[in-house]
Amino acid sequence: QFVFAYVLALLSQFGPVTDLTEIRDRMLGILIGVSVYLTISVFLWPEREAENLRHALAKLLNSISNLAHAKAPAVNQQWLQSMAILHQNRELQGRVALEPGLQYAHNSVTQRAVTLLSDTQELLFAVHWMHVVTTNNGIDSHTTVAPDIHRFNTRVSSILADASHSLTEYETF
Repeated sequence: QFVFAYVLALLSQFGPVTDLTEIRDRMLGILIGVSVYLTISVFLWPEREAENLRHALAKLLNSISNLAHAKAPAVNQQWLQSMAILHQNRELQGRVALEPGLQYAHNSVTQRAVTLLSDTQELLFAVHWMHVVTTNNGIDSHTTVAPDIHRFNTRVSSILADASHSLTEYETF
């Protein structure tokens, strides 16, 4: 905008510009507009992504819950979907860490988010590892441990679904 105002002022005539009020007025208008925008976006109506991070973490927990409950053909697809959601959560957590006012907070949302995201990532790997071990060792519905594995996966799935639901219900992170 500043360059456009400068070029417009210089090239509006074929000779040198002697009246600088047009340039000054345009530049002041740009500065006032930018300062009003910054004031509104930072103080009056900020866009914070901490709330989005809670919902994204809940979505990740739901995805891991679906992975724990997935049958053999759909495990790889659910694993890839969970990894994509984990990646989105990592990016969102990085943006939340840069939000104004959260860098120096004692009980920052980012500290809890990092801990929860790391624990969720470990849980994702553990659930996927369980599927890999059962698949590679030939454990299917006909073996003696299959009911125990099914109960375990169902229990993990229900715990994760409850955790996801409680994460979206609470106002604070």
